[in-house]
Amino acid sequence: MSSDYLQEQFTKFTATISKLNLYKNEARVVFDSQDKAIRSFHEQLPEWSLQKEQGRPYFLHYQSPSTGGDLIVSPITNKLADQLELNALQQLKTYHWLLVEAYEAFVKFVGKAYAHCGLEGLNLWQRPHKWSRDGSRKLDNYNTGDKPYGQLKAFREGSEHFARYETNSPTGRNYRVVFVMMEKLRHVIVHNGGYSDNFKRLIDKMQGELKDMDIRVVKEYAALHFVPHRGSDLIDLFESPVLDENGVETGAYLDILLGFFRTVVEYAQLIMECIQAHPRSVST
Repeated sequence: MSSDYLQEQFTKFTATISKLNLYKNEARVVFDSQDKAIRSFHEQLPEWSLQKEQGRPYFLHYQSPSTGGDLIVSPITNKLADQLELNALQQLKTYHWLLVEAYEAFVKFVGKAYAHCGLEGLNLWQRPHKWSRDGSRKLDNYNTGDKPYGQLKAFREGSEHFARYETNSPTGRNYRVVFVMMEKLRHVIVHNGGYSDNFKRLIDKMQGELKDMDIRVVKEYAALHFVPHRGSDLIDLFESPVLDENGVETGAYLDILLGFFRTVVEYAQLIMECIQAHPRSVST
């Protein structure tokens, strides 16, 4: 198998991330429009409207499983502030799941790139315990599954190029730290709806993957990705305006999700570089 396979997988991966960024940009337009529509509808309500005073009711109908009779859940009534918050939360949840997809696409790329190293006889690939498929020419036999921490560690230990630029890139990004942050955010999104009910435990888990980093720095970085909401910490991926030294908006925006997208693409590029530059030798 030639390096064309690696380039092909990189191209597929970057196309996926590009599409996720397109979804993100379109989602922002849709939810911004919805915010304006909600406000406009409220402004046009007559003063005597019950919706203006009490809010807009939402109903959930269902049927009795024993009689088939119609039933209804107690209606929820959302005032203007509630409707605007719901719209914002829907946008945020869209962002959450785009991050999850980006993370999982990157993990798949890492696994395929790592398997490629095994097939090509590069000592970047570390032979698993009791592995008995020496000489195999099937890529799947070298695929160790979705184990990004171990696979990235193997790249780190086997490639000076990778180890140097993973944490000290001219881009200013520490790819190792950002990846750990993404993995923890993905876990919170998938398993707890984007809310962290134990921020200290999350920091401890991050520190477990970043033992050589000051925990205070890790905590400060992680805190940038959460906002207090409903008595818990909610993952915040919204774009936020950049302020100058006087607290005035500059017209630029800090785009956290776009930053994650760029990070995984650059991280994948670094993996590809280290593989392409690595000398061929039989893995032991």
